[in-house]
Amino acid sequence: MTNRLVAVGDDFTLPAAVKVVDANLPTRLGNTALNATFVPKWKATTAYLAGDKVLSPNGDVISAKANFTSGASYDPANWDLSASVAGKLDKTEAAASYVAYAPGPSGGDDTTALAAAIAAAPVGSRLILKQAAYSASALTINKKMVLDATGATVTQTATGATAKTLLTLSADGAEVRGGTWDGNVSNQTSSNNGIVMTGQDNRCIGVTVQNTKFFGIQARNARPIIDDCFVSNTGYIGIFAETSGTTLTGGRIARCTVDRSMLSAAAIVEGGIKVHGHSDTDRYNNFQIISPVVYLPITPTDDTTLPVEIMWSYNSTITDAITTGGTLGISFADCYNCYASGRTISPSQYGTELARCIDCTVTVTTVGNGVTAKGIDVNGNGTSARNTLLGCHVSGTTNIGIHCESGVVGTQIIGGSVNMSIANSAIQFTNCAHAASTVSGVRLVGNSVGTKAVMLDGTWGVSVVGNAISNFTQNAVLAYATTAVTLDLIAVVGNTILSTPNNALASQLSGGATLGNGSKSFANPGTDWLNFGADQRLLTGLTGAPESAYAGSPGSLYLRKDGNQGKTLYVKETGTGTTGWAAVGSKLSIAVKTASYTAAVNDAGSVIIANGASLTVTLPDPATIGNGVYFVKNINSTALTVATAAGTIDGAATVSLAQYGAGRYISDGSVWRVI
Repeated sequence: MTNRLVAVGDDFTLPAAVKVVDANLPTRLGNTALNATFVPKWKATTAYLAGDKVLSPNGDVISAKANFTSGASYDPANWDLSASVAGKLDKTEAAASYVAYAPGPSGGDDTTALAAAIAAAPVGSRLILKQAAYSASALTINKKMVLDATGATVTQTATGATAKTLLTLSADGAEVRGGTWDGNVSNQTSSNNGIVMTGQDNRCIGVTVQNTKFFGIQARNARPIIDDCFVSNTGYIGIFAETSGTTLTGGRIARCTVDRSMLSAAAIVEGGIKVHGHSDTDRYNNFQIISPVVYLPITPTDDTTLPVEIMWSYNSTITDAITTGGTLGISFADCYNCYASGRTISPSQYGTELARCIDCTVTVTTVGNGVTAKGIDVNGNGTSARNTLLGCHVSGTTNIGIHCESGVVGTQIIGGSVNMSIANSAIQFTNCAHAASTVSGVRLVGNSVGTKAVMLDGTWGVSVVGNAISNFTQNAVLAYATTAVTLDLIAVVGNTILSTPNNALASQLSGGATLGNGSKSFANPGTDWLNFGADQRLLTGLTGAPESAYAGSPGSLYLRKDGNQGKTLYVKETGTGTTGWAAVGSKLSIAVKTASYTAAVNDAGSVIIANGASLTVTLPDPATIGNGVYFVKNINSTALTVATAAGTIDGAATVSLAQYGAGRYISDGSVWRVI
């Protein structure tokens, strides 16, 4: 092709010999005049011959039935629809701009008239219902088209035991917009649905579905788009997408509200919005549930009453959910790499559940209001792994705040808070064995009723790092076991612990259970500084004597910041419980007693001076004190009796000290000897 410059006249016209024709455009564009293949618009008071083709006012290509002259207004009785005309899009291609109006309601059953209007609409067209009240049953859209029912109401006419779906979208791409679709539930004795979608990429936009005996909106083996819909008073699940025998990718439920709160807690069955596969080979993947709002009865009897649930899915999301009531606010089951966020209010069992899930993340808030058992539950019989609870907030539960149970591995609990209102654990791991999990940056508030900030029940391999723990009645972290197991690799580090007694890492072990040498706690302001493992600790910054207050194994050290001479350093000499501590000092501690006195274990190494009439000083059980020494002196004019809580003193039950008499009493662990 040769490129040429062409001169243009002053009036911007081309020379007569020049034609501009692009090889990529139809040849007819190079013609100098219109030809017969172009269809003119219909005109009033115009003579037409039989077979003449024009474009009707509503966009159809039509053909004159006979010779006639048109009147002042278009009369479709004089014209036939034409399939196609050369030079113009045929009717199927032009259907995107084709709009038809369905007949108005008849006052009786409108099923036949509406079905005929749907049948007459071409593929890709839009059929509009009048803003009126229709009665119909078992309507079907079996082609790609839009049924626009905005402002209309369609009420189910089928009654009794005849189970019928009000509207079915059976063709790929079929769409319904707007309208109120009423299942007439008061006249139903069998299951009936509102809208059922069986084609791929069906759309249900801005509709209201109410009063159905069964589903409100259901997608069967379909990839639906369900946006801005309102579903209420359904006998079964409000919005349900289900795949069986195949795996589907995609689908969306966005900004939809399901309200089933008007049903009784005893009668309601199933929940609000559910996306459900059936196995690892028939899943919904990459499905989105966006900003759902679900209302269900508080404390329902049926434990399947779940507001929002995705089951058997990869890479799906539930975002910005708001749920009230039901049993589980948000639930993932058998899911991989899924994400959920939102707020759950007053579910009866769990605010959020991850059951048998891998690599899932949730950012949720649960407000239990005293009816929710657990804020978050992660479970899975050994099949849940690497899940993350990120910035979750839990309050008002009746049991545990966050619970990981039944062999879950790799759970990361990061940020957020648990605010307790009952005597239980804020976070608990139960029977997770080597959990390889982390609790980090969480604010755990016991409110003087919560017992343990973190409880590790038959669980080890957990790091509790950098949390703010306050006002628990028992422990910050408790390692607990009743069978022969070693709870090892537990790290409690850098937590701020306030108004919580006992050590940062305490243990309650029986049945042969032990705390492994790899379990350590250190740098926890407000409680112990360093745990050497196997319950051997260095405790610092504490007040009062450790006896009967702090546990540890022999060799543990306790530094008392309010101690005095001879009572600032204590060593654990016997036992693994809270008794067996002995003060260690460079100078003797002296105590004057004016009444009879029973010496305590932590009095060992001190001088007891009696200055009262006929007093008795009783030494501890030698088996309790082990190897220990007490100094006793009497300065009163009456005799002093020295007795023992058990055993003998040089073979006698008691000894007597006259005025200014003194004795040094040494225990060998079984009896007392006088030196």
